[in-house]
Amino acid sequence: TSHPEWIVRALSDSLGKSEEVEALLNSHNLPAWPTLNALPGRVTRDELLQAGALAIEGAQRAFIFRGNPGDLDSVRLHNTIVQDHGSQIVVEQFFQVAIKLHADRPLRWLDLCAGPGGKAAYLDALITDGDFIANEISEHRARLVSNVVRRGQITHHDGRSLPPEVGKFDAILIDAPCTGLGALRRRPEVRWRRTPNDLGSLQNLQRELLHSAVSICEIGGVLGYSTCSPHLAETTLQVMRFLAEHPNFERIETTSPSRTRDGDLQLWTHRDGTDSMFLSLLKRRS
Repeated sequence: TSHPEWIVRALSDSLGKSEEVEALLNSHNLPAWPTLNALPGRVTRDELLQAGALAIEGAQRAFIFRGNPGDLDSVRLHNTIVQDHGSQIVVEQFFQVAIKLHADRPLRWLDLCAGPGGKAAYLDALITDGDFIANEISEHRARLVSNVVRRGQITHHDGRSLPPEVGKFDAILIDAPCTGLGALRRRPEVRWRRTPNDLGSLQNLQRELLHSAVSICEIGGVLGYSTCSPHLAETTLQVMRFLAEHPNFERIETTSPSRTRDGDLQLWTHRDGTDSMFLSLLKRRS
């Protein structure tokens, strides 16, 4: 199936059953049509349907478009973005839990690693009250974020060491840099560009971003730790280590049918027709 052996082993560790692993590997070799997100408040579902997009059953805002998204006016105007349905589900789960925890007041929201801006754009469109900051370390990627975030503030800092004046937040999304093994159908070259040697440095970066978020998370607030990878070292094991080091945090179960035994979200390309996205929701108790 044109996968390096180390990736096959990693996916086998995460998924378990050999027949499912084979189905997952084969799903990475099937072409995927662009998926669109009709951002709330910016474009209606009817507008996209009239433009030829096909609604994904059960999705809130996701559409398949069998053509060039750049041909659509709403995409050129950034009212619609190209975003895998799995990424949309991550934002929706994070948003719903944060709102439920703090239904009595407006929140302060942070996207700690916002570039290139897809999840930040969706969060920005969903938030109708409260403050939202989209932070990105790369100046170039921060400019991309500014193209799609209209309501929130764009900042340009290293997420591992935010300045004190940024303050604290009720809801922090950490869409951490990762191996990208969950998006091999859309980025097939990643399977050959990544090596096992990349894993250690990425794990350290993910851990540092999580630790940084602890100090700026309000008591009662929630961290959403997300990766576009199902590798156990970047998902379950990373969360287990975080909880062991920070006993004042606890998991909140996601509401998705695609949740793990621990309650985290783990999507699979062959099961869900999405990138294999991961999300763990972590609440600060004290």
